[in-house]
Amino acid sequence: SLPFCLPIIDGRHNDLKSITAKTMRALLAGDYDDNIASYQVIDCRYPYEFVGGHIRGALNLYTQDQIIDQLVKTKTELPSITAGDQKRHILVFHCEFSSERGPKL
Repeated sequence: SLPFCLPIIDGRHNDLKSITAKTMRALLAGDYDDNIASYQVIDCRYPYEFVGGHIRGALNLYTQDQIIDQLVKTKTELPSITAGDQKRHILVFHCEFSSERGPKL
């Protein structure tokens, strides 16, 4: 019901929204802090890939059960949002090429 808070691009999956590496870098640098209240990067790669290098602060969740446990079963309450507050809480699903595992989860 609200416009997207990050610039999006067409990806391989029409039902999902994608961002560029440049947008991800800007998000990490705080360039979108006026629109984003919080974000969490979900690294969908296998643990050995994650250990080899990952985005600082990312969660390594690579199975549907882990996603459900982390994001649904242990859901935390977000701070209340006032009527005029348009800041968002977003999730970014990331994998090696962001074309299969991330979109699947």
